[in-house]
Amino acid sequence: MVDRRPESTETPSVPTPMADVEVEARSGMVIGSKWRTTSGGGRCWWQWTAAVVGWQCWWTVLVAVDGGGGRSPSGESATVVASRTVVAVDGGGGIKDGGGAGGGAGACSSGEVFPIKGYRSSMFLTVALVLFSCFNLLCAPSLAADRQVPLLTNEASALLKWKASLDKQSQSILSSWVGSNSCDGWMGIGCSNGTGTAETVVTNITLVESNLRGALVDLDVGRLMHIQTLSLGGNSFFGSIPPNLGNLSKLNYLYLSNNNFTGEIPLEIVMLRSLVKLHLDNNNLIGNIPNSRCNLINLNELWLLNNQLSRPIPSEIGTLNPLKIGQFDLSGNLLTGKLLGLGISGNLSLVARNQINGTILASFRNFSSLGDLYLVDNYISRYIPDYFATYTHLKEFHLADNQFSGFIPPELGNVGINLAIDEQNTDPLANLALAARKTTNLVRLSLFMNRLKGSIPQDMNFTKMEFFGVSDNMLSDSLPQEICASGLLRYFTTSNNSFSEYVPKSLKICSSLLRVRLERNQLSGNIFEEFGIYPKLVYIDLSFNKFYGEVSSNWGICSSLTRLKMSNNNLFGKYLWSYRGATRLNELDFSSNHLLGEIPTSLGRLSAVGELNLDNNMLSGRIPSELGKLYNLENLNLAKNSLSGPISENLGECFKLKSLNLISNKFEGVIPVQISKLDKLESLDLSANYLIEKLLPQLGGL
Repeated sequence: MVDRRPESTETPSVPTPMADVEVEARSGMVIGSKWRTTSGGGRCWWQWTAAVVGWQCWWTVLVAVDGGGGRSPSGESATVVASRTVVAVDGGGGIKDGGGAGGGAGACSSGEVFPIKGYRSSMFLTVALVLFSCFNLLCAPSLAADRQVPLLTNEASALLKWKASLDKQSQSILSSWVGSNSCDGWMGIGCSNGTGTAETVVTNITLVESNLRGALVDLDVGRLMHIQTLSLGGNSFFGSIPPNLGNLSKLNYLYLSNNNFTGEIPLEIVMLRSLVKLHLDNNNLIGNIPNSRCNLINLNELWLLNNQLSRPIPSEIGTLNPLKIGQFDLSGNLLTGKLLGLGISGNLSLVARNQINGTILASFRNFSSLGDLYLVDNYISRYIPDYFATYTHLKEFHLADNQFSGFIPPELGNVGINLAIDEQNTDPLANLALAARKTTNLVRLSLFMNRLKGSIPQDMNFTKMEFFGVSDNMLSDSLPQEICASGLLRYFTTSNNSFSEYVPKSLKICSSLLRVRLERNQLSGNIFEEFGIYPKLVYIDLSFNKFYGEVSSNWGICSSLTRLKMSNNNLFGKYLWSYRGATRLNELDFSSNHLLGEIPTSLGRLSAVGELNLDNNMLSGRIPSELGKLYNLENLNLAKNSLSGPISENLGECFKLKSLNLISNKFEGVIPVQISKLDKLESLDLSANYLIEKLLPQLGGL
């Protein structure tokens, strides 16, 4: 290339460092652009950009030189490369055409032109800075005025556009989103700390439970490429999850839980290799779980529960590493297929409430580090494997509501046990001390609603047991005697089986109990002696067993009790006990027993009771007027007793009453007119009494 530099190479002094000027000048205004034909037959693309730096006006000229190849200024040709940059300072003579490839840069009144290396094809070069003072030019006033209007960053522009797409209430909530700097106090926006030449950028959008409503597809993530956390859970966002979220290569945390998103999970999301936590739960997503193809190598939380996802679970989920215990949840969907590929690094966890079928495979014995296992409400069948006894870290074991059959493995009684016995030690006391170190981690066991038979292993360790549920099976024999030896048991449900003999003695002193369901078995014993005082008890059902004896007054001081059900037993004696402490009682059922005496007036103190069933006993006397104080009563059944006298008119004050059954008693007189004013009454049965046969006209519609 011919060096056509002018003889004078003196460069005027530059008041501002050129690197700083170039950065600021490049962010200025485009003043104009056009093609010009050079004397050499080529064409030049000129673009002028003006910016104000300090007290001076600077120009940047971008020049594309076409030596005849016909390329556009975009520089798409693969051979367009300049080895040096042309920098010229205009001293008043203007910039000349550069000509074709290999041509000169034109004449300059002052300045310096560095040589460039030309190619036969078109060439793209940049005149980086053309600098001159413009105090004596007309541009100064206009640029000074423009200087007062800050230019929006790409990030701020994208966020403001998204804000404008939300509803009015959401826009009001985001009232702090004003101005040109999204890192300046905008609600929910977090930014990086700019240091040195590093630019401050938006890295975090956290707007959890902010009452926002709108669509996420209107967020231009292409201008938010530095986002690491996008957290929008607990709002009312709707529509589909935009696939372009997959372009956020730095995204670590994506929280879109508890919204109204619909459609399928975009494949692009599971291609994000940087993703650590993915929460899409509690939406209305459909379709299948996309195949991750082993891209989610850093994922340790995957929450897809409570959607409408269907089809088999991808086997690739089993290769995700390292999903943590309890952080893998696919529950509450419509997933089908077998339990294949769900061993998440030994942490199989939550796939409850789906349509999974088949059996638990032998390969599951490798998941001994598992802490929680939730397979509730599926269609899994056959036997419960005995190797679960090797799960030494297992705390929660939930197989309820499936189709398991056979026996409860005896080994399950020792799940989590670390029994250290030194067989070489002949000292029995030493071995006893070692045996005392026997521990178990099992806290919750639920096997209800299956087809299990046989007995509960009698040597089960209940050291830490808080929840024990085996209802709705075909189990028999006695209940485990040490079920509440530790005093930690809160939930004990064995209903709808064939358990017999007596209630475990440890239950009488089990003050930790919250909920007990023993109904529909063949349990027996004196109910006055078998049970104690339970200050925390909320619900107890002993119905349909063979309990006998008088009802203890201890039940009346269970201050947390809401349901007390003892129907269909052999209870006898006078019904005289007090309810002075059971103020939260909502349902009381002693029907189908052999109770004697009058209805106690203390029942009128049960202001919260909504259902009272004393039918099919041997009660006598009148209905106490105090029952009229039960303002929340909805169902009253006193049928098949020996009650007499007139029907209490005070029952007309039970304004919520829906059902009143007084059949097969000895009531006499007329039907109180007050009953006709019970506008919520749906069912009234007064048959088989000695009432005057005159139906009130107001009751004709029942």
